[in-house]
Amino acid sequence: MRYWRCILALMFVFGCTDDSGVIEPENAANWKKVTTTNGLFSNEVFKLFEDSQSNVWIGTDDGIQLFDGEQFQTFPEFNEQIGFVEAITEAQDGSIYAGSENGLGIYEDGSWAFFNRLFEFELGVYALMTDSDGNIWMGTTILGLLVSTESDFIQFLDQSCNECNDVRTFFQDNDDIIWVGTEGGLKRFDGDDFELFTESDGLPNNRIRSIEQDQWGRIWVGTLFGATASVYEDNSFEQLSLQNGIDFNAMMSIEEDRNGTIWIGLIGGGLVTYDGASMQAVSDPNGPGVSTITSVIELANGEIWAASLSDGIWIYSSNQ
Repeated sequence: MRYWRCILALMFVFGCTDDSGVIEPENAANWKKVTTTNGLFSNEVFKLFEDSQSNVWIGTDDGIQLFDGEQFQTFPEFNEQIGFVEAITEAQDGSIYAGSENGLGIYEDGSWAFFNRLFEFELGVYALMTDSDGNIWMGTTILGLLVSTESDFIQFLDQSCNECNDVRTFFQDNDDIIWVGTEGGLKRFDGDDFELFTESDGLPNNRIRSIEQDQWGRIWVGTLFGATASVYEDNSFEQLSLQNGIDFNAMMSIEEDRNGTIWIGLIGGGLVTYDGASMQAVSDPNGPGVSTITSVIELANGEIWAASLSDGIWIYSSNQ
């Protein structure tokens, strides 16, 4: 594969379940729902991100919103520019990056700067990540993979896989390997070279939407299509057997919490959890049901936040 590189500037925290995997309401933890009636300015939420100051940044179809633990803050002028926010990260200096199909926003010292072009090209940013060295990774649909370092701006453009230049998600594992989810497959970057994995290598689908590493070091991969959960271990992919009739379809977000439970957000399927032994649907009557879950994160305080494309945000607090 050829690239063009150029310098451009436990116990499951829910408690008890019955044999079918359905959470028993009397033993379930507390769920609450946040919508426009509680302060959100849109119920169509795509991205959640907690910064180093424990603020939660919320990417919606109408821009970005900040929740500081007590109240929401909105940015009307900037939101008119950026639109549907699909990616958020925090730089080492504390500035916040937000990406959308319209461009890139950087929040610093209380104000936003917006960039919608890189030279003669439109700049649409669909994925963002800050790596352990402080580099900002940006996934685009036209310009491929962009990396902003302390001194340079680097572009990786795949000449042999056009779909691979449409980047949708990033993850850095415990060995500092960078995993890149694209429309053409999953890439593994060891600092020098990229290795591409596709359906021919065992993935159920080439359109990658989420990546996570579990407590055993395995890499979980969520795809837009395909009815299985894929786990990469020992240089091969394993398709986890499904239980309780769960149909994965699109896995939009994967998050492991501090207790080792894997949370999976599905399109039209709500939340599924994996405790190391079995898959279970989150079926609490006060929970998200079969909502489309686009982003799942665990906050520093232990809460699980799950974003929905139509129902706002679901927040889970354990009974511990």
